[in-house]
Amino acid sequence: MLDITASFQHPSSDRAPKPGEQCIAAMNVSHTYRGDDGQRVAALRDVSLSVAPGEFASVIGPSGCGKSTLLGILAGLDAPTAGVVLLDGQPTTPRQRLGRIGLMPQRDLLLPWRTALGNAVAGLRVHGVPGNIARAQARDLFARFGLSQFERAYPHALSGGMRQRVALVRAALASGPVLLLDEPFGALDALTRADLRHWLLEAWQGLGKTIILVTHDVDEALLLSDRVFVLSPRPGTVRAVIDVALPRPRDLAVQGSAEFVELRRRLLTALEAQL
Repeated sequence: MLDITASFQHPSSDRAPKPGEQCIAAMNVSHTYRGDDGQRVAALRDVSLSVAPGEFASVIGPSGCGKSTLLGILAGLDAPTAGVVLLDGQPTTPRQRLGRIGLMPQRDLLLPWRTALGNAVAGLRVHGVPGNIARAQARDLFARFGLSQFERAYPHALSGGMRQRVALVRAALASGPVLLLDEPFGALDALTRADLRHWLLEAWQGLGKTIILVTHDVDEALLLSDRVFVLSPRPGTVRAVIDVALPRPRDLAVQGSAEFVELRRRLLTALEAQL
């Protein structure tokens, strides 16, 4: 068996983060559910990870290892079977997290009868923010993210990349300091995906959010992240943590650097060790 102990920092699950040490953390989180055949399925087992305020972290692992399930638990959409999720060092219930953490799913889920601006403010309106205030906040982000000319456009008239930008603005507006992204670029072509990676880096720096991104793309994880958490096959558990000590701001040119190539090798080795 490949020994990766010397190459990777393994997470510790025997110590709870101290208050102020992290923005969001999962401590010994496990989750099982009942499948379509009625059998119990173990999706996650003893997952522990901690993400600092303002950090950009990625979660990567084999298909079906529980990555999306983990995001759903962090966002408060599901309750873990065991373990706890902390915000700012304090244990929380799913209800306490719901609405405080933004989640952008794999599909943009824009409402076809609403304009781009109308979709962007939908979350704020659900939370009771008056329409004029919600629209003013959305217009500020539209201007910063190159969407000003598309406020009145309907989803069918937007490109895939534009739809994802609108969906991200909606998630950012409706969240607190934490934003969860579940493979937001998975359905896009390679050129659009590369463009939106660069755009997301700029958006993250402007938003000041803590971001956790789920992805299958090794280069995407390394290009965007401060740290990458590697999950094992189902039931998913954190088997390795890779620090990405590449200078920021980053652009696509960094992918040709010796440092990036070495990080890619280490990350691929970690993933292969889990199969």
